[in-house]
Amino acid sequence: MDVDRTSSRSDEEIAAEMREKFLKTMSSLSGQPCTINMFERTVVTAEFQGTNSDLTEFYVRNLKTPIGTFHEHALLRVDDIVDIEI
Repeated sequence: MDVDRTSSRSDEEIAAEMREKFLKTMSSLSGQPCTINMFERTVVTAEFQGTNSDLTEFYVRNLKTPIGTFHEHALLRVDDIVDIEI
């Protein structure tokens, strides 16, 4: 197969485009209600706010847990989360 390398995009351009799409997606999720399934069969609900740059923590607001509601922002560790439904 003959590939014209002069017209193909560089890995850096592709990575930049993918990063931009990811950031736009994350931005569009801000403010969306979500259900978070955590280990120990704990289910909480919240309003998704965002994540840190290395995707190890999620920021939420109005976190409702079995022990109460936290109206201010809360930080959830990804290692404690099974999945998130948005």
